[in-house]
Amino acid sequence: MAAAVKTLVPLEVYLNTSYEWDPEYVDGEVVERALPDISHSIVAHQFSMLFGRAARKNLPCPQLRIAVSPTRYRVPDLAVFAGRPVGRYPATPPLVVVEILSAGDAMREVISKLREYLAHGVTHVWLVDPGTRGMWIMDKAGLREVTRFSAPELELEAGPQEIFGELLEGPEAATEVP
Repeated sequence: MAAAVKTLVPLEVYLNTSYEWDPEYVDGEVVERALPDISHSIVAHQFSMLFGRAARKNLPCPQLRIAVSPTRYRVPDLAVFAGRPVGRYPATPPLVVVEILSAGDAMREVISKLREYLAHGVTHVWLVDPGTRGMWIMDKAGLREVTRFSAPELELEAGPQEIFGELLEGPEAATEVP
């Protein structure tokens, strides 16, 4: 049985290449991310609105490449910075990172990514699942389920109603495009 050969890409090539759906960069390898669906997009929008209304000095940045180490660039669903970060791809840790599960996400890889955010110095690492309406935080103790998120620095507290919004108001419309 032949072993799969990975093609390594120089960091500068990754940083200066446009991709249809922005992948992540892990130790020289370009890693695809799961594509979002409508539930994912609704939750991302809800979070953007929440952070937009919170303390005005924060900057919510959806889908921004951030350097979590010299050889790893991640693209969180939402990174919230205390003020404007420096550089095209910030190396300064955001105050909050939100990851929203998509159908194609492997939980082992998601947890690994959450741990990277913590090691990078992110204060609040949040995970949500639009499918189950689950909410978790990752901290030094590990991943634990919560009923509310809180970021006192931003004067923000949010529960399922604020986060899942439209998803809680009824079944999703099953509209198919021909």
